[in-house]
This record gives sequence, C-alpha cells and structure tokens, in this order.
Amino acid sequence: MKRWLHIGGTVTLVIIAFFVGCIVGIENAPPVQTSIPPHQFEQYTLFTWNKGSDDVCFAIMLEFQRLRFIHSWFPKRNGKCGVDQLKNALSALPKDSNVFWETWPPKNLDYPPQAVVDEIIAFAEADGIHVKQSPAVH
Repeated sequence: MKRWLHIGGTVTLVIIAFFVGCIVGIENAPPVQTSIPPHQFEQYTLFTWNKGSDDVCFAIMLEFQRLRFIHSWFPKRNGKCGVDQLKNALSALPKDSNVFWETWPPKNLDYPPQAVVDEIIAFAEADGIHVKQSPAVH
C-alpha cells in the first residue's frame, strides 16, 4: 500500500511539473505568427531530354507531381521543346522558387550540353529562380 502511495505521488508530481513547464513555456515564448509566402513551400522538378542534336525538350512540375510523370507510360508526351521555351517557363515561376533538375530515372532523360546547362542556370539565377542539378551528378 505504501508503495502505491509513493508511485501515485510521483505521478502526481510529474503531471504538475508538466503543466507548470507548459505554462512557463507559453508565457516566456508566445507563438509568433509570420507570413511566409506560399511559393516558398513549393519545390519544382525539371526533367530534360534531347530530342535531336540541338533540340532540348523539358517538363517542369511541382515536386509532388514528379512520381506521376516518372511512372506514366509516355512521360515525354506533354513536354515542350526549346531553350527559349524553357527560359520562359522558368521565368513564369514565383521569385525564390527552388527547381531541382533531375535525370533519374534514366528513361532517356538527360541534361543538354554543359554550355546550355550553364546558360539556363545563369538565366534562372538572374531571374531569382534557384536551379540545382541532381546531386548524383555533381
């Protein structure tokens, strides 16, 4: 019986300490509301492939849509082609957007020549878009 009273007293003290800690935490660090633009939570994926020797095709989408793109039967069907078209698509994204340029899985998805990659990344950065190549490559 004495043991149960000791356990009950300990549990009571732990519960009291928990509530006191919550009250002290709420008083000392009230929640702060910040306004974070919704586009900062959006991440984009860019897939590219070479249609010909000098024609780059691409598909750009929200990160959560990439699996649907990868696993579709004809992922390249709705792609657009041309470096200028790609630059226009990147310019249409909200400022400070993050774009991950992927080449995986290898369904004939590839980067264009390095000079074109450098040109597109420089263009995007100048426009406030952060393009990062797949880390497996670099």
